[in-house]
Amino acid sequence: MLLGSWEARLEYRDTLSRSEAFKLFDATLDMFGGSPRTNEYKMSSSDGSNVLTKQAILKALEVDEAVLGLTYKGTRFEDVCLRPYLGGACTVDSAMYRLGLGREEVEALSQEELDSKLLAEYNSNAGGLGSLLGGLTLTDGKLSATSLRFRYLGEPSGQGRPSFVEFVTGTSNDALASATLEWESAFLALVCARPLMSSGIECATDSLSLGEGLSVTGTAQRFIQDEIAANATTSTKWMVVSINLILVLMWLALGGRPLRNSRLTLGTGAVAVILLSVGAGLGFSSLVGVPLTEISLLMVFVIVGVGVDDVIVVVDFLQRQPPHLSIVERISGALGGAGPAIQLTSLTNLIAFLIAATVDFPGVSYFCLSAGFTLFALFLLTTTLFTALLTFDERRRGAMRLDCLCCIGFGAGDSETGDAEPSSPSHKEDDKRAHSGLRAAVSSAARAYDCFVASKPVALVVILAFTSLIPLGFGFAIGNIPLGAELASYFPDGSPYVAYTADTQENFVALDTPGYLVLRDVKWEDASAQTAVDSLLAALESDDFVIAPYSTNNWLAAYRAVAADRGATASAAPPLRQSGDGFLADVAAFLKETDPQCVDRQLGGECLREIIPARYSKEVVWAGEAGASPITATRFSCTLAVPDEVKGRVELMNEHRATADANRGSIDAVVWSYFMLFSDRDRVRSTVASRE
Repeated sequence: MLLGSWEARLEYRDTLSRSEAFKLFDATLDMFGGSPRTNEYKMSSSDGSNVLTKQAILKALEVDEAVLGLTYKGTRFEDVCLRPYLGGACTVDSAMYRLGLGREEVEALSQEELDSKLLAEYNSNAGGLGSLLGGLTLTDGKLSATSLRFRYLGEPSGQGRPSFVEFVTGTSNDALASATLEWESAFLALVCARPLMSSGIECATDSLSLGEGLSVTGTAQRFIQDEIAANATTSTKWMVVSINLILVLMWLALGGRPLRNSRLTLGTGAVAVILLSVGAGLGFSSLVGVPLTEISLLMVFVIVGVGVDDVIVVVDFLQRQPPHLSIVERISGALGGAGPAIQLTSLTNLIAFLIAATVDFPGVSYFCLSAGFTLFALFLLTTTLFTALLTFDERRRGAMRLDCLCCIGFGAGDSETGDAEPSSPSHKEDDKRAHSGLRAAVSSAARAYDCFVASKPVALVVILAFTSLIPLGFGFAIGNIPLGAELASYFPDGSPYVAYTADTQENFVALDTPGYLVLRDVKWEDASAQTAVDSLLAALESDDFVIAPYSTNNWLAAYRAVAADRGATASAAPPLRQSGDGFLADVAAFLKETDPQCVDRQLGGECLREIIPARYSKEVVWAGEAGASPITATRFSCTLAVPDEVKGRVELMNEHRATADANRGSIDAVVWSYFMLFSDRDRVRSTVASRE
């Protein structure tokens, strides 16, 4: 089991594995790599005052410098950061970075000059600043905000499924992933999210003296998995409590005079058998590649309940055997009576779980497979190991030796023979005194209930009541089933990550998501194919929820802009062909350029905006050698505004896909967003509910 894996990635656990969105997600992961790791902090004012003052911004930039200079166990941010191309700068995003302002530049500006720069950026890209400035308002031509947000993107690492040990310990065998996790732990300590003991790294509020009214909070990519792991491990204590309660109930059910005819040792052995079956089932699951999830832990309650039931049934059949039979004959008779029932229920449970494992929800499927394997292991261990323990316990009782202290005998029957009959007169009297009152009361209550329910009028009323109430119950339940899952349900109660995310959604323009147009096997050297792509982009951007269009954030637009600039300015750089022979070779050369290229100039020739072509290199997949082979896949990016409600997200994603399907013509093109994974899942749930 320890060599098995743990599936904590929501995309591979809580979405439809056979949906179009998931298949595209998996394909884009192979083609373009995983999503960057996001680490961020916010500096906020506790009283809601403006943080766009020069003093507050300088304090935020002090934290920024501390983050960039943070070193833990020899790992720095520059060692694990996301670079858009080889040798490029680390990817960091904040309002100050967009303005090109560091601490020295801010110190040189007056408050009026700083306000003017912020206002100009706001007027040119209001949506962009809204995701970086919390509580943003514009009053009398002046911006104010209550929070500043700084984001640090890390290189995708640890994208695979961690082992069980790695997940629990928060470590990784991959060098980059391990270094990333260590640096993110130090980052969390610096931004006051979680202390890192004996590291020498202090919360920024303490180490940098931010001043009264200012606070820093943050989160890191590893924080998500750590909190999910905590959600899994915090339930362990309740499992222990539950198992102990079941153990006590089983001891009471097995009964007998304490220490003489009781079965405390046998009950403990039965619990050991149940836990061994859980280990065996999970071990076999790991062997065949079924990962563990949070849901897998719930299997323990099911297995313990079934296991205790099997134990009680076997012991009850044993107590019904004629007392004159030998121990071997009584054990054989007990298994002969209880065995078929246990075998049949175990077989039906196994079949039911295996059939349920075919459902298109991986988390549920993994749970059902593990539960089925564990129930089969429980049946084998109950009919073998538990039977052996029961045989020894019967010999102990027959030899009149104390329970739990089997070396000590009691009464006149203190002998060394192991074949003495446990159902001697003294045993019968003990059992009768210990249980006569309880059993008599239970038997009387059961007989009275049987007589009441078995009467024809009562039976008819019960049947009619249930026949009428069951449909009403289903109708009420389906009408009130919430669509989707709340973020908080994946994390422990009071999770700092949930609180941070809720605050971000409330105060920032945060509910937006990258959208991608994935184009495959397009003949880019053909001008007509490019025209068809342009038409598709125009149609997609007509959707009013596209807040940052595809047409301004892709390699083709950048390539055309640089080509036009070179043609207009008689640049010494080689011209770029727009189509035809040599186009792909020019694109390959363009995507290797790491020097800034101008894409927008004033009438006087001054460059207003520059881009670095190499930053788009990861968005293009070549069939072979770049420039000498076709482009097999590429993706264009946009930003989509996402509604708060699950229903709104489902409708939005379906509308955007419908637009793409209606306008793509012969182009192999699909739109995709991370939210589509969950909107597809919730769409299926809502469809099932509506059918009911």
